[in-house]
Amino acid sequence: MLPLEQDFPGIADESVLAAASHAALKDALSDYEHTCGRLSDTGIPADDRVHWAEIHAELVLEIRQIFVRLNQQENTD
Repeated sequence: MLPLEQDFPGIADESVLAAASHAALKDALSDYEHTCGRLSDTGIPADDRVHWAEIHAELVLEIRQIFVRLNQQENTD
């Protein structure tokens, strides 16, 4: 399973599609991909891994919040 599908079960595909027209979500997903790459790098020191794990957790929260806002906006339109 891809990291995106693990962190965003059920909305991974929708998030990627929505990013095409929403710059903030696109940027957050780009940062998320970079962070996942850093976390999968087995050559980084443990301290760096902890730092990247914190960034990853913040990005997951940010992406969820953006996605919820987008869905709320679509439901009110």
